[in-house]
Amino acid sequence: MTDIDASQAERGGVMESQNIGEVEPAEGMSGIAAEDIIWAFVVSAIVLGLTPAVFIYALLVA
Repeated sequence: MTDIDASQAERGGVMESQNIGEVEPAEGMSGIAAEDIIWAFVVSAIVLGLTPAVFIYALLVA
């Protein structure tokens, strides 16, 4: 076994180190970050802000 093979075996192998699909949050953190909550509020504010404009536009065009 070469040095490279030994280091890969200690790390858990090549495939396990390249597992991109699973991202585990750091210790002490939940899965939802503050940025996610802020992003959701911004998107909902934009949608709710544009709703009256779309409604008035639909009334004017119809």
